Amino acid sequence: MSQSRQSIRKVLFALRDGKCGRCGCSLSLDFKFYGSIFALLHHINPKSKGGTDNYSNLLLTCQYCETLYHSTQPLISVREKIEDGTNISSAWRLA
Repeated sequence: MSQSRQSIRKVLFALRDGKCGRCGCSLSLDFKFYGSIFALLHHINPKSKGGTDNYSNLLLTCQYCETLYHSTQPLISVREKIEDGTNISSAWRLA
């Protein structure tokens, strides 16, 4: 990323009205503000799968949505591999 993560957060915060891109809860850019939900930077299409750092591929999310998304990804990957006919034991290792 040529810009700092904080400057990207500020732009996305303004573009998305300070809302989580998944659940719509109000976010904060200030990590120290008590009771606030800190805005996390999330790639829609992961960089590991060819995703870019363009604003169109980035979301601000709350910690809950970010955790939920990443905790379900291995299960989704395994399910896709099983549906494609991949052996379940090898699918788990690939996920």
